[in-house]
Amino acid sequence: MTDDRFYLSYGAAILLLLATAHFRGWTFTDVDEVKEVPRTVRDNPGSYRQHYHSHYHYIGGK
Repeated sequence: MTDDRFYLSYGAAILLLLATAHFRGWTFTDVDEVKEVPRTVRDNPGSYRQHYHSHYHYIGGK
């Protein structure tokens, strides 16, 4: 019976720690936040690559 209480309290402590980490925004890795990202492709046309010109579209059917 003591094992059950131990595992219950251990699981509750882990869940509490994970919930706290989630809501406070703690991470194990650094997050690089890029400032002043263009809102559209037209604001930064050099980054756009046309992916669909080398592929043929499906024109078959009945």
